[in-house]
Amino acid sequence: AEFVAGDGAEVLTASCEARSEGAALSPLIDLLRRRIDADAHPDPDAQLARLRAELEHVAGDRDDTVALLASLVSIAPDGRYTLAPRAPQKQRADTFDALLRWLDARAPALVVLEDLHWADPSTVELVQRFIEHTPREGLLLTATARRSFHAPWAESPRALTVTVDHLGRDDAARLVDGVAGGRAMSAELRERILDRAQGVPLYLEEVTRSVMESDRVRVTADRIELVGALPRDVIPATVQDSLLARLDRLGTARPLAQLAAVVGRDFDHGTLRDLGMFDEESLRRELGVLLDAGIIERDPTRDESYTFRHVLLRDAAYQSLLRSTRQRYHGA
Repeated sequence: AEFVAGDGAEVLTASCEARSEGAALSPLIDLLRRRIDADAHPDPDAQLARLRAELEHVAGDRDDTVALLASLVSIAPDGRYTLAPRAPQKQRADTFDALLRWLDARAPALVVLEDLHWADPSTVELVQRFIEHTPREGLLLTATARRSFHAPWAESPRALTVTVDHLGRDDAARLVDGVAGGRAMSAELRERILDRAQGVPLYLEEVTRSVMESDRVRVTADRIELVGALPRDVIPATVQDSLLARLDRLGTARPLAQLAAVVGRDFDHGTLRDLGMFDEESLRRELGVLLDAGIIERDPTRDESYTFRHVLLRDAAYQSLLRSTRQRYHGA
């Protein structure tokens, strides 16, 4: 994504989430709302103005496209962009066409759709139409999914499926060394990490980070070594255990990670600031802690925007909230 953005093309990133599995087109709705910064501009007139600008170069009937997509993202219509009556199936088909015209108008662009195994049926159908329809040159869709996901377009000559296997021992060791920042690691500790992670990249990264943050390990400028014998519990048993342990060690940055998780996998500084739970100085400081800890990373395509480095990091932060706190955050 950084390479494409640096080459002058746009990067449009959307994520499917387990909690939105039944909500039609939820990743595209979220993407379009982020594109027009709808949360920061709650006034319907301002949202419509930003949507018009987003659709400035769209093909076909622009006013109808604005009306269709305004309805999709729940922007109250005005007199000019009132959606013309049509049968439900016709409106659904027209909305799909409007979304495809919008994506075409962004070319050259990379569209990234993550965790397609959690996608609702309408999103899967839209992806299939995207593949079947002839977009402008310079428009590429890259989607990720678990192996259990069945892609209806798998045999299409316009689609390429790349299966990512678990890492071999040598590649896994290089990944551990990379996370360790080139520090020499105790051979016993390194082998235990490799044995436990079984070549799963996220597990390798998270377990290595968790071990480095443990009080049973001493980390210096050039070495990572055990303090005494290697205890069994120094290496978390599961990815979830590792993620929760890392969140616990965030200190005062943990509540910010939890608040951001309620906003979603993608969030921005302005939204967190407007929620009023952190003053500006604390907000910037704790965002820095989350960045340094590898919990979040900057979105290279939008100013002061961030994303959880992996959806499981976001889920761990979200699920660690007490129900009453989660409800309060959602209410805010």
